[in-house]
Amino acid sequence: DGEGRQKFQKEMTDELVKILGDKKILVRNAIVRHVEVPADILKPIQETSIAKEQDLTNKTQQETAKKQALLNTELAMVDQLKRETEQETEKITATKAATMRTDVEGIEADAQLTEAEIEKVRASMTRRLNIQRMQMMDQMVILSTIVSLSPFCGLFGTVWGVMMTFVQLAAQQGKKADLGQLAPGVSGALLTTVVGLLVAIPSVFGNNIIMSVIDKTCADMDTFVDDFLASLRLERVKGQQEG
Repeated sequence: DGEGRQKFQKEMTDELVKILGDKKILVRNAIVRHVEVPADILKPIQETSIAKEQDLTNKTQQETAKKQALLNTELAMVDQLKRETEQETEKITATKAATMRTDVEGIEADAQLTEAEIEKVRASMTRRLNIQRMQMMDQMVILSTIVSLSPFCGLFGTVWGVMMTFVQLAAQQGKKADLGQLAPGVSGALLTTVVGLLVAIPSVFGNNIIMSVIDKTCADMDTFVDDFLASLRLERVKGQQEG
């Protein structure tokens, strides 16, 4: 091998340097390129090397055989574990399926309500629907009151302003009325009317929009109640037919 060759090269070089040194010859560098070994010496060396190589090969083969046996054992264990896992999975799946069938049958049995129970459900849902409707309508009282009162407030302001104008005219006691004296009462009457309209018009729009939304919501809830009860009756009829 490489290490043995280098060791042999070094030993031969050192021996050559030693022999030439005894003869007063200085060796700067030396390379042993070819060495003739006698047959009686070379043959035992070759036989020893071949024996070592054969022994190493046998050991490698034995180690490979051991590893192969260990691998086969591990593969067998993996296959056994796989089969056990598949069997356990099949058992769990079967158990789950049986449990689900039992649960479904129980749900179907519970779903088969009597007519009296369906009517009880209707009454309960209708009561809850009415509660929700009243809660929504309760919030509309203030807005409806504003819509109703704002025109009257504007009218009241108009009447009050005109009345104050006539009071000022009466206070002149026959004197000629001045526009500066009449303007505050008239302007106050018109301003009150404008404010009343500014409050009433948006309030009417808002009230109508909100009432439309409430009506639509109530209609949707009524439709949902009817659809839900119809579904219950359908399930009840199917259960009776299957029974």
